[in-house]
Parts: sequence; structure tokens; C-alpha cells
Amino acid sequence: MLNMTTNTPTENGPATLTIWTDSIACTVERVSASGKTAWIREDKATIVSGSAHDGSARYSYERNPDGALYKVTRRTRRNGTVTWKRAGVRTSDSGWVASFGARRRHYDPHI
Repeated sequence: MLNMTTNTPTENGPATLTIWTDSIACTVERVSASGKTAWIREDKATIVSGSAHDGSARYSYERNPDGALYKVTRRTRRNGTVTWKRAGVRTSDSGWVASFGARRRHYDPHI
């Protein structure tokens, strides 16, 4: 398991966008001056060993200038915890959660 303890995006830093059980490896393209909005771009993830279909895949990552660009915003929940969600998604909705400090690609073939 990767340590993704940082909750602050850094330009050109690693990020992961988790969509329910799948995860997309990304790079932070830009952070707003207020620090409350970030744009993250999907990286190219290449399997170097294992299989995506049984959970054993290990990946190498590289930037992809043509990858999907996601706008994520910082949210503070009623209990005071901070989360980063894709813009347009309600804070209370599951999925579309961004984390910073590590890239992770995961494909769940069971969904």
C-alpha cells in the first residue's frame, strides 16, 4: 500500500484520482493561487509485471500531455476533515477523490 498522507497538491507532483474501486495515476498540472483548486492530468501507466485482471499488476508511469485533465477542488466536511473531489461532484458522493503524494493505477475487473 502506498503512503498518501499528504492532502496538499504540488505542481508537477504525483496524484491519484480514485473513482470508486478504480484509481487513475495523475500529475498535478496547476494549483490555483488560493490553493483550493488543482488541475490534474492522467498519466500513461504501463504494466511492467503481473496482470491488471488479478490485482498483481505493477506499473511504470510517465506524463501524458494528451491525458484527461480533471479539475479538483478542496472541500471541508462538516466534521472538519478535508477532501479533494472532482469539480461538479457533491462532497457527500462516493468516488472521484483526489489524493496527492503518490501515483497509483488500479483497475478492478469485477465491476
